[in-house]
Amino acid sequence: MFQCEYTCTQPNGLTLLAALHIVKLVLRSYSEASIEANGRCVKATDVKGVLSLSIKNGDMVTVTVDGGDGYDVMRNIEAVLARGIKPEGCRVDLQLVSA
Repeated sequence: MFQCEYTCTQPNGLTLLAALHIVKLVLRSYSEASIEANGRCVKATDVKGVLSLSIKNGDMVTVTVDGGDGYDVMRNIEAVLARGIKPEGCRVDLQLVSA
């Protein structure tokens, strides 16, 4: 599982275009992702849900990704968010699966 926290620095907050890019990235992956802000958490595959978080300038945003390609998905989401959301801290929880 991968989890990163960001502070929104965009003057207009998270835009529709950025939300659409995030949803597209997650839908094309094998991972599940969620976005949490303002005390609410939504699946990152739901553009209406992501927009309903009303992420504004200065809001803390937590992105969690879980799945086989989770690292790549997190890096891609981070690239989308890098246009105005700076990383505060990232945590990677590795789970050992025994055969």
